[in-house]
This record gives sequence, structure tokens and C-alpha cells, in this order.
Amino acid sequence: MLVAFAAPAFGLFTDGNYAVKEQLIPAGKARAEIVKTEQDLLGGERAEGRIGDFKLFNNRVGFIISGVRQGDGYASYGGEVEDAGMLRKAEGGMRWRNNMGNAFLVFFKGDDALIGSRLFEPLKAEILKDGSAGEAVVRVYGRDAEFPVRMEMFMRPSVSLKLDIIVDYILRPEASSLEVKITIPNKTSKNVTLSAGFVYMLGDRVDLFGPEYGFNLSGAKLRDMDMISAGGPAGIAYGWFVKGADVKYMDKVDILTFARMGKIKAPAGGEGELTYNLAVGGDIASVYETKYKTEEINVGIIAGKCLTRETGKPAQDAVVHVLTQEGKYLNQASVQTDGSFRIAMPAGDYVLRAASYHRDDAAPVNVKLIAGKTSSVKLFIDAPALIEFEIKDDKGSLIPATISLVAIEQKASMLEDAKFGTDFYKSKPFYQTRLTKDGKGVIGVRPGRYDAYFMRGVEYEYIKRTLTLESSKIYKERPVLIHAVDTSGWISADFHTHALPSHDSSSPIEDRLISCAAVGVKVIVASDHDHISDYEPIIHKLGLEHYVNAIIGDENTTKRFGHFNGYPLKLDLSKRNNGAPETIDRTVPEIIKSFRDLNPGKRVIVQLNHPRDKMFGYFDKIAYDSKTGEANDKTNYSEDFDAMEIMNSYQIDMMKKQIKDWFSFLNRGKRVVGLGNSDSHGAFSSDIASPRNYIKSPVNDPSEMNEDDIVKALLEQKVVVSGGPFIRFGINGKGPGELAEPEAGIFKMNVEVDAPSWMPLDSIAIYENGVMINKIPLYGETSVVRYSGDLTLKPAKDAWYIVAVFGSESLFPVYPENVAFSFTNPVYIDANADGEFSPLIKK
Repeated sequence: MLVAFAAPAFGLFTDGNYAVKEQLIPAGKARAEIVKTEQDLLGGERAEGRIGDFKLFNNRVGFIISGVRQGDGYASYGGEVEDAGMLRKAEGGMRWRNNMGNAFLVFFKGDDALIGSRLFEPLKAEILKDGSAGEAVVRVYGRDAEFPVRMEMFMRPSVSLKLDIIVDYILRPEASSLEVKITIPNKTSKNVTLSAGFVYMLGDRVDLFGPEYGFNLSGAKLRDMDMISAGGPAGIAYGWFVKGADVKYMDKVDILTFARMGKIKAPAGGEGELTYNLAVGGDIASVYETKYKTEEINVGIIAGKCLTRETGKPAQDAVVHVLTQEGKYLNQASVQTDGSFRIAMPAGDYVLRAASYHRDDAAPVNVKLIAGKTSSVKLFIDAPALIEFEIKDDKGSLIPATISLVAIEQKASMLEDAKFGTDFYKSKPFYQTRLTKDGKGVIGVRPGRYDAYFMRGVEYEYIKRTLTLESSKIYKERPVLIHAVDTSGWISADFHTHALPSHDSSSPIEDRLISCAAVGVKVIVASDHDHISDYEPIIHKLGLEHYVNAIIGDENTTKRFGHFNGYPLKLDLSKRNNGAPETIDRTVPEIIKSFRDLNPGKRVIVQLNHPRDKMFGYFDKIAYDSKTGEANDKTNYSEDFDAMEIMNSYQIDMMKKQIKDWFSFLNRGKRVVGLGNSDSHGAFSSDIASPRNYIKSPVNDPSEMNEDDIVKALLEQKVVVSGGPFIRFGINGKGPGELAEPEAGIFKMNVEVDAPSWMPLDSIAIYENGVMINKIPLYGETSVVRYSGDLTLKPAKDAWYIVAVFGSESLFPVYPENVAFSFTNPVYIDANADGEFSPLIKK
């Protein structure tokens, strides 16, 4: 039985930033060398190799093995396979395809892979054989060591196994897999038995896969399988297997997937060994074929073509699924650019089904495989419908935008069963969401009847079209989107976003940036989990400088105290996780200080992320009491932060608690800036920049943005949070974050609420020192200016005021899972005209 981490190869993803490299080694050779330049690495958006690491490669595959250094991600130490790729033909030579993610060795006693698990810590690494006489070998000497993330989870250390460990990484000429040989020298007088396995980080555009289960492995815990694999949409897959033995899929904890490769028995005074293989292929079928070849299993071969019925052209967005005659799901192969696919299977009778998310399913084809024989098969699948679009604004310019489709009527597909996988572009309630960075393009859609929505975020009107789409026909759409809401003087920002460098995100950086441009958010913080990323080069590569800018940041994701953002930071490629602050065994004041120290000479914003998330919320973890302003955990309570999320995505219950916490700080005189961020992990999940922040800014073009101006505006609370409508708010000419002086003894508050016509709003609320003092109903207005009015204030003492706007109906289709909620940061008033603000509660 097989389990795999694989995403269906529907041809949906960008190629990624893979290094182009000429093929320098002839067939029949293998080589081991030390990486001396960046060009010697394999590249890739999730690449973790560095100069000074070891490289093993032949004319098919390549591997980067880290030496004696710290590891990235949850792999605290080196001595691991950091990257694994295969050579593919590309313009200008050969191109490495590498999408492995974070995988590392783990050792444990008994049958529990998490409790007491230990990592491999290298002490010495060397090239044992350079490949000149055949195989190439890198040997790493080390010992077992603490698993820091596990320790944080359980808040107690593991027990040392006190073992020496030798790991040999062996690559043979013409092989498509790396042999990993683990040797345990036992110098004690007692026999030793332990389990060896690996931990694989989910995310990075991968999905679990297994025969019979397909992509739905919810019941696979503690199952014996013949292989565990990982695959990605960049046309590459990985498979871990032990020759002649099963592997046990153990469990998934948080985002960590544990697998046991086998048990090592080391007799007293002797040695114990375990060898497993890491195969690299183009899809799950090719990884299977490598395993069969390695184990010398005689199989039959399906050499097929999958073609478009109407044109005979390759159906390269399709996947060929292999089922038994009884309908059990066994295997899958991606269709290549020329329409070909290849599947190796034991002798037997099978059913082939070609399917694409953008086409009606093909009819099943029966195949009888004979060991040692090749069966040629042709599959035909209908063409998709095509929507050719050009999206412009009301000034006639092409603009980045979003296209979302709601299926009204279409044929049922096998892909609607979770075990066959789902489309990357699918998000509730949409059948498909697509992004365009320049307003034009062509998309394929499964024939049927749809409502199509052309959109550009909360400042624009949207266009709806109801389309009946037929196979192979082209439908031209030329929508014009009106920019309804004027936000001049303010620049939109989302200070909590994720992309592929985050261990739990499946969004390539390119898609993340296009998604931001498509919804009209102009500034984002690259807050990938415990990893510093610089998106600027990719912004320039995409030509999006006038639509989006990115600030370098990091989300420090502790297991004990919650999550914290820091920005702007500096990227340091020489350090673990590009210089991101460590999370393990640090107090909160130490974490905050580490953020401040990362950018000497600059003010770093420290932001509390979702502080009332029970699992990952700082205030919940330290038991902060908003009534008293105190926390139970004195050691880890710190007020040395600048900002906190009042809104994180659209979690209402959490927001209600966080707004009380915020009010408690404002009433005690701590000027914390209140923010609303999306915490978006997926580019197509209809949540980026919901909510967003509008920052007072001298420029509207993000290419002219000055990072220092953004930081200054945040520290001064010159921010309006928008979960839909835009609020302009002032008192006696002073806006959010400013101090208003009385004029003739009175204060005049002005409020204006703007929204596009499609956005439903219910009411406006005005708060004084955290208490609602006025509520203004909005009676179903659809004009852009929903409200504009004044309110006279005569407070007896200094006070702060905010304005909030509420809705109760969905913001469909732009943000279908949210309702409107926007609020300002406070305007302070100096009632006694002494030139300063006196808080409600004196410390």
C-alpha cells in the first residue's frame, strides 16, 4: 500500500524560481562535491541548501546535503537532505526541479513517534567517495539530540538515547533515488532497539495520497504502507521506501507528519543498520516505477497519450487515475506537455480515468497489464470552455483583478470526491477563482452554467455575468470596473500575510503578490512563519511595482506564548531561517528584544497576532485580564509592543475579546495601534486583505512608499481598519492618533463613511473611552457616501474616540465569508486645554 504527498498536476502553478543549470555530468557517472557558489545549488522557492553544503548528483537527479550547521524550519540541525531535484529540459539548457520542503530524520524508542523523539545532530561531515570510481557518498557522523519543537509542545525535554549515529548518503550512476544508510554503533553492554523515521512538513503545495484512500487519508494512522511520498505541482514527486519492507505512516501532529522507516537493532558491542531510499520522479507513478526498479519487481508498463477529443491536442491539464475493476483508487500520473503519460504497475486488470478540473470527465478505459510487457493506450477527453477576458477600470486602463465563478449547473465529476483531490483555485462558495496581474488572459472552465464575477476588492464596483459555457468554445468578456471609493491620502496595507516560505502555506510568492494587486492592497508584510523573506525581487519580476510593495517581516510562532510579528527586518542569508528570531526556550521579552535587534538604527514594529486565539494567543497564554491590566505570567508579560490585531481574518468571537483588551490599554494611556489583518495563507481563498488597514500616507503609489513613513504612521496610530467600508473621521480637524484642542469650548466630530453600492451596511457607532455613546442607523443606502455628518462633543475631561461601522450581511462576492466591520484608531481630545492627554485610568 502506498501513501503519497501529492498535488494533482492540473497545470495550475507558476514554474517557480528554479535555477537553470547546464547538464555537466555524462550518463553512467555520479558526483559528490562541496557547493561553492549559489549557481551550484538546485534553486526553487523552498530551497534550503547553502554554500558549503554537499551536492550529490548524476545525469538524472541531484541532492543537497547540509553539513555541520544549523538547519532551517523545524529541522534544528544539519546533516539532512535539504533539497532534492531532477533535471528537466528547458530553454537554455537543463533546469533543476526542486520542491521538497522540510524533511528530517527522527529517532525514538517504542511506537510513539512524538513522545521522546530525538533528532540527528551532525558533528562531522565528509565526502567519502566523489563518484570518480562509481557511486558518490557523503558521510555524516553525529549523535541524537533534542527535538526543540517537540520540547516546546510538551514543555519538557526528551531523554537522551546516548547514541553515536552515522548516516551515509549514497547516489549511484543512473539512479533516480538516493540511498540513506543509517548505522548505529553500540558501544554499550546492552542490546539497543530503536525506531528510525522522518518528519515531513506539510504545506508547500502538497497533499497526502494513498491507494484506496486517494487524497483523503483521515483513517490512515498507524497503517503499514509500501512507500510514503511527497509530490508537488512543479512536476516533481518524492518517495521514501525501504527495499523489501513496509513503512509505517504514524501520525500528523499540527503540521508535522511522522513516518517510521523501520527499527534498528544494535547488539551489544556491535552495529545496527537501516537503509531506505529517497526517490525523485515527475509524479506519483514515476516514483512508484523507481521503487519497482530498485526492488527488481517485474511490472507491466502503460505508455499512454491523453488527447483533447475535438482537436487531438495534448490534454496537459489532465491527470490519469488508475482504479481497480471494483473502483478502488490505486495510482495517478500527470499528463505531460506532449500528452504522454507513463504508469508502471504489477500485472492485472485496471481501469484508467482521465480527469481535469476544467473538463468533463473522460470515459473509463480498461487495461490488462502483463508483467514485462508494455500496453499502449489512448485516452480522449473533451475540451474545456475558454473565457478570454480584458478587465479595465473606468479610465480605460487594464488592471489587476479577480475572476470568480459560481457553478449553477454542470456535470458531476469524479474530482468532487475528496480522494481525487481538489483544484488549487477552488474556494467556498466558488467553483473557481483566478487572478490576473495585468487584466487580461484566458482561463479554461468545465462546461456548464455559471455566474462569473469580475472584481477588484472593496474600493470597486464589481461586474456579474451569467454564462452558459460549452466545450471548446471561446467566450469574450470585457468588463469595466468603476473605482467607487476615493481613499487618497491613505495607503492600504495588510501586515500579516503568508506565502510558500511559510511551512503551512501553499501559495507561491508570485501568486501571493498577484492576489494582493488583484484586490487593491498596496503594502504587505512578508510575515512567513519563523522565516525572513524578501518579496521585492519578485515584485519587480512581475512588473507590479505600482500596485504592491512588500516589507520584510517575520511571524515568530512560539508553541507556548502565541505569535508575534516584527517588521521591517533585515534578511541575512548566512543565518538559520534567513535570520528570523529563534522561538525555542525564549521568554516573550527576549523575543521582542530579538526583533528590535534585527534592524539596528531602525524602529521595528512589534505586533501581537491574534492575541485571543486560545491555541496561539498571547493574552490567553499569559492570562491577561483587561479589567485589571495585569497578567498571571509576570515573567512573560510585556508591554513593549506597538500594535495588536483587533481583527484577524474575520473571527468575531476573538475580535470581541481583543477589542476589550485594546480598550484597556488605551484607557491606561498606552498608545497601541489597533490593526486588522487577513493572516491569509492561500492566494485563491478569497481572504487576502480582509480586513485591511489604511495608513495615512503622503503617496498613493506603492513604488513611492517610504518604509519609515509607514512605521511613523503606525506608531502615531494614523490608521483606519477596513473590513469593507472606508471611514474618514476627525475632531476639530485632527484625525486618528492626533490630539484635538477645543474651539470655543467645544469639539466638533465629523464622520464620513464610503462604500461601493454592492456593500450592505447597517449602522455607525461612536465610542468614548471604549463606551458606545451614539449609534447611527444606515437605511440601505447604496450611494458611495453612505453617511456624512457632524456631532458636537462637550466632554468634561480628556477622552479618546473611535468610530466603527457594522454590517450583518455577507460581502459576497468580494469577501463571501465576511460581513462589514470597520473602525478607526482613536482621536484624543484635550478637554482642559493643558496641551496633553490624560488617560482615564492613571497608573
